Amino acid sequence: ENVGHTVGYQIRFANLTSEATRLIFCTTAVMLRKLHSDPNFDRIAVLVVDEVHERDVNTEFLLMAVRERLLRGEMKLKLLIMSATLSVETFVDFFAGLRRAQVGGQLPDQDPKSCVRIQGRMFPVKEHFLEDALEWTGHELPGASRAAPAAIAQVAARLKAARGREYSERVARSLALAGDKDLHYGLMKELTLLF
Repeated sequence: ENVGHTVGYQIRFANLTSEATRLIFCTTAVMLRKLHSDPNFDRIAVLVVDEVHERDVNTEFLLMAVRERLLRGEMKLKLLIMSATLSVETFVDFFAGLRRAQVGGQLPDQDPKSCVRIQGRMFPVKEHFLEDALEWTGHELPGASRAAPAAIAQVAARLKAARGREYSERVARSLALAGDKDLHYGLMKELTLLF
């Protein structure tokens, strides 16, 4: 089945949903826009907000709007908030008033401080840096041939001090002219082919 039938997504300028769509992945900004046309989210049975620990303005406003509408009995949806690094107490406290209230015929929660915790699995993370990617791929950044010998030597010395190993002169030459905000699409392409 193609995306846009049962499962779809909606982001800023792309909407791949249909009348048949039952599960929509979207941003919190899109959900806020939906509040304008459907202030009670009548067409939504379950709202899942992931990565709530990021605490951006859109997420904060969405959660406040949903909480207040649920408290007034205007929304009937189920709300699930998730995060791998969530400060649980913050959100338990934020929704405690809602959980203590009788809403839509539902009795108050007997334990408004309860929550479901599902132990996740941590995968090992290895850090690699631009110099590693350049070394693995043999890629040389554009303009590296213009690097001054003194700059190359200085970069090589800093790399050895910081990383405890020596890198090729090609890597030092590339890094001598690399900017912090440069995007290296050629290198990215080579890395995807490498792995």
